[in-house]
Amino acid sequence: RKVFEQIDELEEGEEEVGTYHDAPPSFGESKTPWLQGPAKFYSYFENFSTRRSFSWCDKYNPNDAPNRQIKRAIEKENKKARGAGQRAFNDTVRRLATWVKKRDPRQVVHQKQMAEEAAAREEQQKKKEAEIKRLRMEAKAKEADQDIEVDERLDDMYAEMEMMQQMRGKRGKKLREQLLAMDKAAAKRSQQDDESEEASAEGEEDEEDQDATEDENDEEGVEDEDEEKGEDEEEEK
Repeated sequence: RKVFEQIDELEEGEEEVGTYHDAPPSFGESKTPWLQGPAKFYSYFENFSTRRSFSWCDKYNPNDAPNRQIKRAIEKENKKARGAGQRAFNDTVRRLATWVKKRDPRQVVHQKQMAEEAAAREEQQKKKEAEIKRLRMEAKAKEADQDIEVDERLDDMYAEMEMMQQMRGKRGKKLREQLLAMDKAAAKRSQQDDESEEASAEGEEDEEDQDATEDENDEEGVEDEDEEKGEDEEEEK
């Protein structure tokens, strides 16, 4: 932690007076949650890029150049040397941040939590897939039961479509006339059937009335016979 604070102080020391200093995120404490501090801190230094000039890496002094051409060549070489020094420093800071992060106990706890959450998500996904598989099997079973009914509906639909197609043009006119004649014949047969049913119902009613009349006559005959027997018995006495 102190090493990174010193690095930041060196960066701030070469900034121009009055400029805003972009300080790194807080390192946090031992109990600071990983994502609320340490993760941002290590991300900053693992992507560190120095703003220092590294002028001490210059190989030559431009003031010693005898002319402008040599001076430009010296400045070019010095720029390369400064760039190499900056890259080496950046690489050192980044590797240091990675090394420290691997040994930070807070990251160990975080990785353990992440592994447990991943295992829980995987288990949940397995359950979800199993449920989807079960629902698909049930749907297939229902579809198998309804295949015959669906096929019959499709046959009816295709037959109707074919009939509509045939009813177009001259042939369609003849077909329409035939269908109309068939409808009239069917209506006539239906009417005849209704009339036959009515006639049959009336005949049954007449038969019932006749049976009732005969029953009444039979009852009256029985009564008359009883009266005659009674009179004969009185005469014999």
